Amino acid sequence: MLVRKLDTAAVKEVYDLVRADDLEPGLLDVRYEHVQSVPAATWQVVHNLGKAVDVEVVDNNGVQIECEVVYQTANEIVLRFNRAVSGKAIVT
Repeated sequence: MLVRKLDTAAVKEVYDLVRADDLEPGLLDVRYEHVQSVPAATWQVVHNLGKAVDVEVVDNNGVQIECEVVYQTANEIVLRFNRAVSGKAIVT
C-alpha cells in the first residue's frame, strides 16, 4: 500500500485560485437537512449555507407541510407552523 503525504500548500493554492464566489451560480449548490424529531410549532434551523435559501418541509410521512419562513441571517431560518409538527426541512 502506497501512502502519500498530503501537500497542504498545494491544496491551499488551488483553493485560493478557485473560490466558490468566482464560479457559476449553482455549480456548487449544497443542501442541508434539518430533522425535527420532537413536535414543535417553531423550528430553529441553522444551515450555515451563507445565503438566502429555499425550504421544503415534509412531515414524517413525506407529506409537504406549509409554514412561515423567517430569515434570521444568511445562515439561520425559523419555521413557524400553526400546530406542533415533526418532520424535516430540506434547505437549498
